[in-house]
Amino acid sequence: MMAATSPDSLTPKQQQAALMLAGGTSKKAIAKGLGVAAHTVSAWCKLPAFTASVNQHLSTVEGEALQVLKAQRLKAAEALGELLDSKAPAVRLAAARTVLEITASKAPPIEASAKFAAVLALLESTP
Repeated sequence: MMAATSPDSLTPKQQQAALMLAGGTSKKAIAKGLGVAAHTVSAWCKLPAFTASVNQHLSTVEGEALQVLKAQRLKAAEALGELLDSKAPAVRLAAARTVLEITASKAPPIEASAKFAAVLALLESTP
């Protein structure tokens, strides 16, 4: 078996296995799907080029997932806004805390604490 040193040096089956492994497929299922022995897939996992290929695929998938999540930020902010108007004080308080925690890194800590204290006082005074 040729020692692979870069992702480009992988065989087509190794490339497919790397993609499948990054996608969460088990080694046993990969072996069955590619028509190779399970110990062959295990041996591939020890190759630096194979590992690099899996990591490259994982990085791509993680980047795409992060983009999807970032696209949902406005929807999440709107949901928090709706929770701030909840009739249940505990829900409003949890939403307020979440908003303050998320935005605290952008505001000086004293300012964020003062805002939180004001919201908490308002919520406690509401029947």
